[in-house]
Amino acid sequence: MRFFFVVILTTILVFILPLLCKAETKPPVKTFPKYQGPKVVFEITAYTARDKGMNGRGITASGVRARRWHTIAASRSYPFGTRIHIPALGKTFVVQDRGGAIRGNRLDLFVGDRKEALRFGRRRLVGIVLERG
Repeated sequence: MRFFFVVILTTILVFILPLLCKAETKPPVKTFPKYQGPKVVFEITAYTARDKGMNGRGITASGVRARRWHTIAASRSYPFGTRIHIPALGKTFVVQDRGGAIRGNRLDLFVGDRKEALRFGRRRLVGIVLERG
């Protein structure tokens, strides 16, 4: 009787218990990050069509009309058409302009009016360079 009890207990411990305790595992799902590319810390300010150095009509150095919260001015190291995603702002911007004071990893974001530009201020934010123009 004792031997029979040991055999049953061993069978339960060795074969059945691991099946009951085993967590249901699913094969890992291959995910791709939406935004891939080199991460860069940018110093970002804002500008308007009426700022000094602009033509007042909002035409950029690339020849297109600047769009609010879409157009950015960057140094020549970022060609026109380069897309940069700024996670903290939750948007992807396109380099369409240049600026006299824009050097290195400094960006100038086109906004609607002076009040909005002043409210934006100067920020140091991480950006992801998605594709170069």
